Parts: sequence; C-alpha cells; structure tokens
Amino acid sequence: MKRSAMLIAAVMSAVILSGCSSVPKNPNLSGKWSYKYGKEFSRTGSMELTQTGSKLVGVSNDAEGQANVKGNISSPVLSLEGKYPKGQTYMINAKMCNEDQFEGTYTTSVGTTGEIKGKRE
Repeated sequence: MKRSAMLIAAVMSAVILSGCSSVPKNPNLSGKWSYKYGKEFSRTGSMELTQTGSKLVGVSNDAEGQANVKGNISSPVLSLEGKYPKGQTYMINAKMCNEDQFEGTYTTSVGTTGEIKGKRE
C-alpha cells in the first residue's frame, strides 16, 4: 500500500511538471490572476496574490465563494491553500509555465479533484 501511494505521488508530480515548457528562475507572482478549473475547465475564478520571498498570501474568488489564500513558490513548483469562511479548504499543486501562467491540480476538503490553469491578468 505504501509503495502504491509513493508511485501515485511520483506519477502526479511528473504530470504536474510535464505540462509547461518555459520555467522562470525567480518568478514574482504578486498581482491579479484568473484561473479555470473543474470538468473541462468550465469554472472560473480570480485571485490576488502578494509575494514576499517565496511566501504567498492573498484572496481568491470563485463559484465556492471568497477564500483566504497562503502558499509558496519554489520555482517551478507552486503550492497554494485556500480556506473559505465556512471552513472548507482547497489545495493547488502546480508548475509555473512562465512568469504569467501555471498549470496543475487541485483537491478540496470535500473530495473534489481536478486540473487547474491560471494566468496573470
């Protein structure tokens, strides 16, 4: 079982890191972002991030509501966690494609998973 979990994690990492071609060395993610997620990227949202060193904080808005966001960037890997006022959370694990785009996966505390793509506004 442990071996299967490690294999799944390795495959997911490979998928996340294979979708983009040009990775920035020191990206600055401060600013406004839009993103698409869900089945066939049918849902949209936006977020505003502030970056200090490798740490990120901000706010996202999407169909589920407004969430406080925190995370970090360790180029090219982007990790974000959002928390809605009612306690639900989401996690984004993505790769920066360039300074203005990311692609990856998300998981919510209610068991929803999928792909997500974001771009700087």
